[in-house]
Parts: sequence; C-alpha cells; structure tokens
Amino acid sequence: MAKAHVKAGICGFETTITATTNDDDLIELKVESNCPMVMAGAKELEAMDPLTELFKKPCETEIYKVVSPHLKHTACPVCTAMLKAMEVEAGLALPKDVEIKIEK
Repeated sequence: MAKAHVKAGICGFETTITATTNDDDLIELKVESNCPMVMAGAKELEAMDPLTELFKKPCETEIYKVVSPHLKHTACPVCTAMLKAMEVEAGLALPKDVEIKIEK
C-alpha cells in the first residue's frame, strides 16, 4: 500500500490517495477528499495496470482522462499525486515527498 496526501493550496481542499495492488496485479486508488470535484472524478476510476498507465504521457493516462474533466482548476495537483502513489505501489519509485513552493 502506498499513500499520498495533498494539500492543494489556497482552495483549502485536502485529498488522501491510497494505492493498493489487487489480486490481478492491477492498482486500485481509494480517494478521500473534501473536494467535490476530485471525488466526482475519483468515483469513475477503475483498477489500472501500472505498467500501462505509468508509461504514457500525462494527458494520455486514464487518471487525467477520467478525473480532469471534473476539475475546474487546471493546476490542481491531485492527478499527479495519484500517479505518484501508483508509481510507488508498483515498485517503480521509492517513496519520497514531492514539494511545490509558491512565492510572489
């Protein structure tokens, strides 16, 4: 099991993604969020083959295709966090925090 927790920014929404491998070696994403847009997209996600999903361009992944139509904010980091959790669960990356700092 791999987890990612996202504090999305000024919107104040937080999302926790839990990636687990099922008996068919597909990865299922369980999403908990106080963002209704994220939850609407997450409900449509099905189990995915990480070797297929993680070697596509971002805009071609099922995660982006399914979740992004529900998001009104283009820069939402949740889809990236879903892919990172999947990558760690699949053993294709070590768990390491990702950080974005915004300054003006």
